[in-house]
Amino acid sequence: MMVQIPPRLERLPLGREQKALLGVSLGLMVALALVLLQYIPHLLTSIPTHWSGASAPDGYGPPSTLWGLWALMLGMWIALGLFAWQVPKGKVPLNGLPPITPQNAVRVLSEVRTAFLIFQCIVMLIFSSIIVATVVYSLGGPNLIALSLLMVILVPLGIGYVLYRVSYVAQR
Repeated sequence: MMVQIPPRLERLPLGREQKALLGVSLGLMVALALVLLQYIPHLLTSIPTHWSGASAPDGYGPPSTLWGLWALMLGMWIALGLFAWQVPKGKVPLNGLPPITPQNAVRVLSEVRTAFLIFQCIVMLIFSSIIVATVVYSLGGPNLIALSLLMVILVPLGIGYVLYRVSYVAQR
């Protein structure tokens, strides 16, 4: 069900919290690009590109594959950002929420946007931790991939928090 949004909400500006979330996720992207620029020249010609369930590398490839993972991360950052941007325009179905009324529209749509931006930060954090763990291991450091894969726990926790937050605001 597509929600009919009053025209004045189509230009709903980003709030302070939303700008901060966008800044955090963008900061992770830039910081990770700087890490890759700094350390890729120092990596061996073959680095781990896949990790087994036992946290041991079982696939190898050139260091440039890290740029491919960074590009995938950038694509997801853009997609999630566009998705969050489209919410107030009524172009994203919001099934499961109570009806959006003129009285609650700004609050609910702002929370939905914030929820998508929180999820965007979680996804960026997971990708960043995997890339950093790979670089550290490839430079002879400890195997941190198990620790970075624990970040995956953030996904269901993040989704649960997002759903709770949005439904709580929608019911107020």
